[in-house]
Amino acid sequence: MLSVDSDWGPTLVDKFIGWFASVLEFDELRSWYLHANLIVIHPDYSRDELWHNDIALLRLEEPVPVSATHIPEIQAAKLPKQGETRFPMDGQNCIMKGWGCTMNGGIVSSIAREVELPKVSDSDCTRYWSVNTIDRLCAGYNLAAMGICSGDSGGPLVCQNRDLDWIQVGIASFTSANNPGNVPGVFTRVSNYVTWIEDTINMYTVYD
Repeated sequence: MLSVDSDWGPTLVDKFIGWFASVLEFDELRSWYLHANLIVIHPDYSRDELWHNDIALLRLEEPVPVSATHIPEIQAAKLPKQGETRFPMDGQNCIMKGWGCTMNGGIVSSIAREVELPKVSDSDCTRYWSVNTIDRLCAGYNLAAMGICSGDSGGPLVCQNRDLDWIQVGIASFTSANNPGNVPGVFTRVSNYVTWIEDTINMYTVYD
């Protein structure tokens, strides 16, 4: 899934060197490169405090081929409302997509994969990681011991709302290096940055 629209997408600061997408359709593996011609890092990004404001925007050289007939596996996800903290609900299952390792200590995946992760309460998120949940949220740590892993950073966390729209609520940021499936993964909370995302896109958009 791609967020915002076919020309822009949010990611993490350490994941902006090109986009690579692999789609497995039946018995054919299709892949292509998507190049960014503009990278906008959040002005208050800091590696201190566990990567505070860990978000960047990419403007692509060409639109992503989003089409129900051309490549149905890729569809745009919507942005949440600015400041929304009650969605997703605690325990709600969401989908995270990425190229991370599939086992602790393993290599990154050669194709994009997805995993269903429950949203962790903000109180548990703070208890595990001592992060500010205004701009962070946690997901994962389910009974199957699944979560984000090395290589997943920058991947989207999307959840369905009551209208069955897919909303990008998070961007995978970090987790435990030793027990990635046994603690919640930390995500940048997209709803804290919607105004910045929209203002940045407008700033760099040329209108006819």
